[in-house]
Amino acid sequence: MSRFPYSNFQPFQIKYRGISFPTVEHLYQALKSVDPDDWTRIAALETAGEAKKAGRWLPLRPDWEEKKLGIMRVALEQKFAPGTIYHKALMASGDDEIVERNTWHDNFFGSCTCSRCGGRGSNHLGRMLMEIRSKYQQENLDEKTNLL
Repeated sequence: MSRFPYSNFQPFQIKYRGISFPTVEHLYQALKSVDPDDWTRIAALETAGEAKKAGRWLPLRPDWEEKKLGIMRVALEQKFAPGTIYHKALMASGDDEIVERNTWHDNFFGSCTCSRCGGRGSNHLGRMLMEIRSKYQQENLDEKTNLL
């Protein structure tokens, strides 16, 4: 694991309908389409960057805008589940704010720090990670309370 454990480009095998995707990014990009042939093709791409580029050319599923955050959340919940190295990294962040800072103008999942964007953005990725972390922190607290 690199120093960027929250990146969707990090290796993490995730399965969907019998297809194994090497990263969360591969899965997310593939599911822009409803065609299982597109899923298989994107799952086979060597890098997450290639998957991201391929996702730009897919015919978007008609319900994409309603589904995309849910798809990302399910993928993140698997990647950061207890027992994974990513879970440990997420929990070690304590109560720190998680912001997906970038310079490529992603102001939906992150906050672009270029001079034009000025750090504005919805930071959906960071917010989802903090919600997932909070859920696990609460579960840990509930477990400790039940031991008293």
